[in-house]
Amino acid sequence: LGRDKSARTASFAWRMACEGGLGEDDQRAAWHAALLRHLGCTAFASVEAELADDDIALRGALMRADGAVDQMRALVTANPGNAGRALRAAARAGVGGGALRERWTREACEAARLLAERLGLGHEVVAALDQVFERHDGRGAPRGLSGDEISTVARVANVAHAAVLGWTDGDRDGAEARLAAGSGSALDPAWVVRARALLGTLD
Repeated sequence: LGRDKSARTASFAWRMACEGGLGEDDQRAAWHAALLRHLGCTAFASVEAELADDDIALRGALMRADGAVDQMRALVTANPGNAGRALRAAARAGVGGGALRERWTREACEAARLLAERLGLGHEVVAALDQVFERHDGRGAPRGLSGDEISTVARVANVAHAAVLGWTDGDRDGAEARLAAGSGSALDPAWVVRARALLGTLD
């Protein structure tokens, strides 16, 4: 994903927050939440290592996964030449019922929340890090929050992350495609509009 992905995501989230009229505290919180989005990801590392021959590939694929089909594809990709292990891993993780993503996000969010609290980053950052895997349509995890139930800071960070992930995959066209695909489902459509207007700053 590139060594500068987190820094680029943080900068883009901050710019979105500024252009979106958020106050300085929320601007700062958006920067921190986007930068530290994956602060708790290692909480699930031991399970990932048990599920895949290539746990790093699994982590990268799960970050892009949207639903059971993508999760199954991630397990197959992370177990090259070993379809049997991929199927056993899928059964163990409960891919069909979304259990893998729910467990992964719950543990990652809990770890990120605790670390952010110990770092003294403030309520808005802590809340946002606990919600960065929620979706606008309520189909996210770990609690299935939707719309305005998700903090503004988390919604900004989520859109910024999608934009930068898409940019990393295919420059502006990739970012446009990922934002368009997520608007109204995974992502807050109002913040998607703001992000699309600022994509030129990602160059």
